[in-house]
Amino acid sequence: MSDKVKSQQSTPNAAALFVSLVQWARAFATGPWGAPLALLLIILLGLWLRYDDVLIWEAHPSSAIAPDGGYYTTTYDGYYYLLHARDLADNAGLTTNELRAQGAVAGREGVVPLLGYTIGGLARITGMAEHTLAALLMPLLAMATALAVYELGKLFGGRGTGLAAALFTVCAPYYAYRSNVGWIDTDGLNVFFTVLLALLMARFALTEGRDRYRYYFYALLIYPIFLWWWEMSPGAVTASIGLPWLAAMIFYFRAKGDELRYFVIVHGVLLALALILFGDRIWHEAGRALGQLSYLSGGSGSGSAEFPGIGVSISEQDLPPFSRLAGMLSGQAWAMGFVIVGLIWLAIEHFKRLFLLGALLLLGSFAFIFAQRFMIFAVPLAGLGLGYLVQRLWDLRLKHIGFAVASLASLSLVAVAQIANTAQQVYPPKPKPPFVESIVKLRQTTPEDAVIWTWWDYAYPIMYWGQRATLADGAYHGGELLTYLGRPMSVSDSRLAANYMEFFAVRQRAGMRTLYRGFGNDKPAARAFLEQVMASGPEGLDQALESAAGMVEPRSREEWLDFLFPPAGERRPVYLMFDADMIAKAYWWYWFGTWDADKGEGVHARVPHRIQGVRRDAMQLKGRDFSFDIQSGRGTIGTRTFAVRQSLMIGARGGFTKPYDEIPKRYPSLLYYQQIGRVMLIGQPLADSLFGRLYFGFRPDNERFQPIFGRHGGTKVWRVVGDRRE
Repeated sequence: MSDKVKSQQSTPNAAALFVSLVQWARAFATGPWGAPLALLLIILLGLWLRYDDVLIWEAHPSSAIAPDGGYYTTTYDGYYYLLHARDLADNAGLTTNELRAQGAVAGREGVVPLLGYTIGGLARITGMAEHTLAALLMPLLAMATALAVYELGKLFGGRGTGLAAALFTVCAPYYAYRSNVGWIDTDGLNVFFTVLLALLMARFALTEGRDRYRYYFYALLIYPIFLWWWEMSPGAVTASIGLPWLAAMIFYFRAKGDELRYFVIVHGVLLALALILFGDRIWHEAGRALGQLSYLSGGSGSGSAEFPGIGVSISEQDLPPFSRLAGMLSGQAWAMGFVIVGLIWLAIEHFKRLFLLGALLLLGSFAFIFAQRFMIFAVPLAGLGLGYLVQRLWDLRLKHIGFAVASLASLSLVAVAQIANTAQQVYPPKPKPPFVESIVKLRQTTPEDAVIWTWWDYAYPIMYWGQRATLADGAYHGGELLTYLGRPMSVSDSRLAANYMEFFAVRQRAGMRTLYRGFGNDKPAARAFLEQVMASGPEGLDQALESAAGMVEPRSREEWLDFLFPPAGERRPVYLMFDADMIAKAYWWYWFGTWDADKGEGVHARVPHRIQGVRRDAMQLKGRDFSFDIQSGRGTIGTRTFAVRQSLMIGARGGFTKPYDEIPKRYPSLLYYQQIGRVMLIGQPLADSLFGRLYFGFRPDNERFQPIFGRHGGTKVWRVVGDRRE
């Protein structure tokens, strides 16, 4: 048989096979078990993409597994919920957390998060450690979103839309990241509840007769549960029900007669009750929501801001370019094209229905305007776009078989891009086991009433593992507070730093505001006075008061001493904790600590330049493309020469510092760790700061900052000793 005849026979056979497959797929999809089985497979895929990191963790237990054999979180903020969960598991009755800012912050106005109850309750039932149970919980909760997205997609375009949208949602890289194993936060169900409220309001809007009120009632029931779940953002929760409700009222609700009257009366009564019972809280939360918008915008506060904005310093507040955002959604930037086409198609055919997705549209758009963290809300919306494209192309298959090919190809290409992107990501625990070990040691070596001064990122783990008080954390922070927190860490005067820490650990932000009132709210003058006294001690108070004459309200010397140097009965033992991770974070904490309100800017400390594979040969340091003469303080990196103003050599038996007086102080400092063969070139601001002096070992003050424990390249702790009153 000739090749031409073979080709003619194989072509119709291949086409017939494809048609048969399409017909089988259609019969399966429309059958009673097709959609449930497909959803089950989608959920199993989503779980695999989220739990696969456990295999990597188990292969590297020293860097990922807790001493009890359980798992750590992959977020610092997750320990906020674990704190409440532990209270419940320990039968403590979920009391307010006295460790947060020494009891100044009781949750958020006393509200205990539902996630804390959930983890704590399950821990009591199962007997599992809270951190392990929480690490395993979020992927399971996040899969509920697949079910809600499926129903919403089915409402908009049919089963195919729902299944494709659910597949897109569970595979989306950014949503997988925010609901991965170890991730402890409200994100997983934030998306679920938002989609669910949109679905219920859409069913209310599109259903005829009194049956529609069943969905309306469900939405009203879900709303307070969602408020409790995402208690940090009641404004976003209210928008999640309010925007779909508004769309339903404007475009679909057409009640008349008694039905309309009853509807208005019931809502009037509900509104009146809400204002009577929660009026002050409602206005407070409205103002807070506006404040959160400013926070989300990530403003740096540059120009003339009294205090810097914190949003710009938080990684999840980043606003990457569109191509990267598209990859977070669709796996690859090009795959976003399918989503956009589907959304346009959906808008053309169901324009009014899009308004029922108002909350997803608003919150999802924030990812492209304010911060990437809102990408989780864009995921189900993008999934609907892809699902609608897949369904509409499939519906056109009878006109030409090519539409069926295009439908399956578009779904397959996007899914493969997402899965490949998501599967290759591995998220390590935060904090890592050595850091947790240091926190446990902190609990063993410090008194129970100790206050730990450190950067706010580490506060929740310290409260959970170390059971010690902190001053700022993942929810209780802000530009003003972080300016106070970063100030003593960034100054070079150890006396100023120690006295400042002991003062603020007792007086906190309320004490600063008392000080401001004493200076007629002249904050720069008040802070200058405070630092002058802190640097000179109690004996310098008279001179500082004389310098501030005419600016400060009259107060006796004893009153000033009691306020600025708290008596023994008020003082708390203060401990300073620095970790290696703070080297990379120095760009921001030093910026907060050096904030100048008059200029509206701070100083960014550069991250030290690191050189690996360096060995010491007498008075020479040598490495690949690197050399340094310890005697002269000069060296080369490649073809470039450099000089340092001081060097610190650290070996197994200690170290020594060598200054170079002829080299200007603005030059960097050099640090050499002999045991690991690493050189660090540290810029002048960071090297001269309290952090540089203590953590790196440049001119440490062991009298005011007494070493408790620590190791090079790890976590170090000092006892802070300020001046005592005469």
